[in-house]
Amino acid sequence: MEKVVLLGAAGKMGMRLARNLRNSKNYDTLYIETSPEGVKRLADVGLSVSAFADAIPQADYVIMALPDRFINTVATDMLPLLKTGAMVMMLDPAAAFAGKLPTKDGVDYFVTHPYHTAFINDETDPNAKSDYFGGDYAKQNIVCALFKGDEAQYGRGEALAKTVFGKVVNAYRVTVEQMAILEPGLAETVCATLLYGLRAALDRVVEMGVPAEAAKAFLMGHMLGESVVVFDYVDYNMSDACLEAVRLATPEIFQPGWLDKIFTLEAIRKSACDITV
Repeated sequence: MEKVVLLGAAGKMGMRLARNLRNSKNYDTLYIETSPEGVKRLADVGLSVSAFADAIPQADYVIMALPDRFINTVATDMLPLLKTGAMVMMLDPAAAFAGKLPTKDGVDYFVTHPYHTAFINDETDPNAKSDYFGGDYAKQNIVCALFKGDEAQYGRGEALAKTVFGKVVNAYRVTVEQMAILEPGLAETVCATLLYGLRAALDRVVEMGVPAEAAKAFLMGHMLGESVVVFDYVDYNMSDACLEAVRLATPEIFQPGWLDKIFTLEAIRKSACDITV
C-alpha cells in the first residue's frame, strides 16, 4: 500500500481530503498539522498527526494542502527529505506557474484542482444538494496536469486526485499554464470579482428599501434562469427588454478592453506571483 503524506491536514481543504483518504483502501496516510487548533480538529475525528521530518522520507506522495504563500518555504525544507520516485501533489497551479515551486530530480510534480459542485446540476439527495464544494456527497469534476516528471507517472497522480476529491465524474487533463488561466484567471480574477459586484448591487437594492429576503431570493432565481440562457443550457434567448438593458449597462459596468487586460499570460502570472508572496 502506497503512503501519502498530507501537509496542512486540518485546513479547509485538508480536512476534506483527510476524510476521503481515511476511507481509502489503496493509500496509507500520515497527517501533518502544526497548529494546536488543527491538531485538535484532527483528533476530534480520530486522526493523529505525524512529525514532518519522520513522515516526508516515507512518502510515495506528498499532498501540499497549504496556503500558496507557504508553498515555497515548505517545499524548500522538504526537498532533502524526499525519496527518489516520490510525487508531490499541488492543489492549485499558482506556485508552479509563478516559478515559486522548488523541485528535485527524480521526484514527479503533479497539479490538480477541483471544479466543486456545478451551479447547474442533477443532484437530488439533500446532502448532495447542500454539499456546495463537492466531494463529500455531491459529484464534481477535477482538472489535472503533470508539471514535472515522468509521463508514465501521470496515471498515479490522477488516481490519487480522484481519491482525495471524491465522487469525481471527469478528470480533465490540461497544462499547468492552462490551469492557471482557469484559476486564478477565470474562477477568481473574473468570476469571484463579478460575484462580489453582484453582492454590492444586492446590498444597494436593500439600502433603497427592498426587503433583504425578497431581494436575495429574486437575485438567486434570476441568476439561475439567466445562466441557463447565457451558457446555452436551453435553446432560447433573453427578452428584448433584457437584451436592451444589457446593451446599455455594459459600457457602464465594464471597462473597454477588460478581457484583453485580464487574459494575458503576463497578467495571470503576475496574479499567481502576488498570491504566492
